[in-house]
Amino acid sequence: MSLLTLNGVCVRRGRRELLSDASLQVEEQDLVVIRAGRRSGKSTLLQVAAGLIEPDAGSIRFAGFPSVDEARGRSDGLALVRTEFSRAMGSTILDQVAHPRTAFVSPRRAEEEAFALLRRVDGVKLAGEPGRGQTLDHGERMRVGIARALMCRPRLLLVDEPTVGLNGEERDDIVALLRSLAREDGIAVLATTDSVSGFGRWRHLTLEDGVVHGPGPQAPARVVPFPGEQRR
Repeated sequence: MSLLTLNGVCVRRGRRELLSDASLQVEEQDLVVIRAGRRSGKSTLLQVAAGLIEPDAGSIRFAGFPSVDEARGRSDGLALVRTEFSRAMGSTILDQVAHPRTAFVSPRRAEEEAFALLRRVDGVKLAGEPGRGQTLDHGERMRVGIARALMCRPRLLLVDEPTVGLNGEERDDIVALLRSLAREDGIAVLATTDSVSGFGRWRHLTLEDGVVHGPGPQAPARVVPFPGEQRR
């Protein structure tokens, strides 16, 4: 049984079709990257998977059950990485990371778990930074967002453009971190990108005209080139 299954998903905004018959599967501990251009619908696809957007057609199942909203998805073990920060979640980055657990454990315990996860993503030095994240660059915001999502103890992590704007070394570090989550923590990752550089050992899909293309879960990983891209 697949961990996440999207089948024939369609999302429309007026006359524009953001997703058209989009289908994919993600297995336990899978590493999947979807390559697509700007305004292609890749962010919409992750939001549908996370339960933030209800599709106009098609179905979403997570761990064998319909994932109908974000709360249901999170309780089943699905988390979307967010790099936005809210004043309501606390005055420091440590507070922001701890926030998802404060409803379930004591504030002190939540802070201890948050600190451990910041250490896991190599972000301990960011713990005392202002909670609105205005002092962080994209790579740092991504590390904090990953730590905060891990507070939900996910089986699947959804990450929208984790490497956008990063140089080669920063990009490789973030991709290595995500890969280690599957290898060491058993967490599957579904990411989007406009460039697959650095994602060499992942299963590669593309999103074009609202449809997902690429190998299924059992097929050998390969890069599906964009139209017009030269094969090497």
